[in-house]
Amino acid sequence: MAPLPGNFSQATIFSTMSSVPTSAAAAVLVQSEPLPEDAIPIRGPDLTKPLSLTELLSSYQRIGFQASSLSTAVNIIQNMVLITYIPPR
Repeated sequence: MAPLPGNFSQATIFSTMSSVPTSAAAAVLVQSEPLPEDAIPIRGPDLTKPLSLTELLSSYQRIGFQASSLSTAVNIIQNMVLITYIPPR
């Protein structure tokens, strides 16, 4: 087993798990369901190369649930701006 980060030990982790209420464990430790075919794979941005702000925000679609929601919100706002924008005459 790989070493745990920080000052954690296996004993600390197991003693913490034993103090988790049964109802909380039952709510969290549930059987996983298969992903839908159109699911977006979760993958962080490649930080080994420089990213523009646009590239970074675009990568939010694949970072995780909350970031994906933020990405969707950014896309909706961009579309709203495009629809309501009236160019100067």
